[in-house]
Amino acid sequence: MMVGSLSVKFPSFLASLVYWISVLSYGMYLWNNLIARFIENKFHSYPWPVVAGLYYGLTFFMAFLTYFTIEKPFLRLRGKMLVKHG
Repeated sequence: MMVGSLSVKFPSFLASLVYWISVLSYGMYLWNNLIARFIENKFHSYPWPVVAGLYYGLTFFMAFLTYFTIEKPFLRLRGKMLVKHG
């Protein structure tokens, strides 16, 4: 990553984590409110670490599921349907 004139190298696991968060970010955005309301209604009396773990775990899981079952197939379909001029 270039920051001004500095080049910053991230460890590969961190780069991979950032990559997957960016891939899943739209699904996380879509599921965020629904999952937060569900957890608020069903788990309001649990300690906050449990609630936070459920929230983040369920959000990442649903975003992952949405990416591989809906978003990725449609992106492949888009690639097949685009007409290349040239």
